[in-house]
Amino acid sequence: MSSAASSADQEMPAIAAAAGAKRIEFDDPHAGIGGLQEAEVSRVRTLRGGWRWALIAATAITILLCITSNSRCGFFIGYTQLNTEYFYLLIALMLPFTFLIFPNSEKSPLDRVPGTTSCFFALTFISAIVLMRHVRKAARPAGNSAARRTL
Repeated sequence: MSSAASSADQEMPAIAAAAGAKRIEFDDPHAGIGGLQEAEVSRVRTLRGGWRWALIAATAITILLCITSNSRCGFFIGYTQLNTEYFYLLIALMLPFTFLIFPNSEKSPLDRVPGTTSCFFALTFISAIVLMRHVRKAARPAGNSAARRTL
C-alpha cells in the first residue's frame, strides 16, 4: 500500500471529526422496542391437555413415518406408500396443528382452543386424508382400452 493512500485514510477520520460528523450506528432490528416482543412470539397458543397429547402423538407418528419411508420398512409389512401418499399423510398429521398453535386474529384467546379453530383443524385433517386416499387411484392408468393400447 502506498504512503499516499495510507495518509489519505488517516486524514478522512480527522476531517470528519473536524466537521462535527458523528459516527453512524444502526439499531438492531431484532431487539425488542420498549420491552415488546415480536408478534410471532407473543401470539402463540400453548397447547394443554388432549391437544398437547395429540400433538405429541402426531409428532411420534411423523417420526416413525420418516424412518419407515427412508429405511424401506414398507417392504416388510407388505405395503409401500407412494411419495404423494406419504406427503399427504405428513400434511394431515402436522398442518392442522398450525391452526391450534397460531391464532388467526388478535382477538383469539391464547388460553383455550375455540370451536372454530377445532373445525379448521378437523377440515384440514380430513381433506388431507381424502387426498391421500385418492392419490393412488389418480396414479393408476386410465381404465379404457384405448389408453391401455397407447401405454
